[in-house]
Amino acid sequence: MIKRLKNDRAIRSVKVIHVENSYVIVEIKTVFQGTISKLLYDHGVSYFQNLFDNNHEIWNIIYNDKSLINEIRNEGKVIDVKSSELSLDTIMKVYYNMLLNNLSPRQLTVLKTAYNMGYFNFPRKVRVNKLSSSLGISETTVIQHIRAAEHEILRKLFSLDNQD
Repeated sequence: MIKRLKNDRAIRSVKVIHVENSYVIVEIKTVFQGTISKLLYDHGVSYFQNLFDNNHEIWNIIYNDKSLINEIRNEGKVIDVKSSELSLDTIMKVYYNMLLNNLSPRQLTVLKTAYNMGYFNFPRKVRVNKLSSSLGISETTVIQHIRAAEHEILRKLFSLDNQD
């Protein structure tokens, strides 16, 4: 897949940032003008997912500007558009998943356990040594997982904020 990306004329560079288990973090620099991505960015679309299937692009987006679909149609051949109104609960679930989807299963477990045991309360209801005993891992590892998870969640939150 990386080779295919590098050969795409809309992509300037592809750099593998990190590989862990079956996840790969890739930095892709693209030619942004005249693309669907640019159009979505200009319309303030803060969530979108781009998939490829049988030489077609599939875009899943959350938007509130009805003129956006017509502008997308003007950019290229649109085969099908399906849309529906989403409840606030559904939108919150999308953002929740987006914030947590890059966390490792272990980071998520440590973060949830820390939260449930009161580690983030003020004053703390549990210390790292209790968390570590409960999880069966070292205190240092608990702190590393919490900090890595916090960093990833904040990175995503602030990247959403920078789309304005």
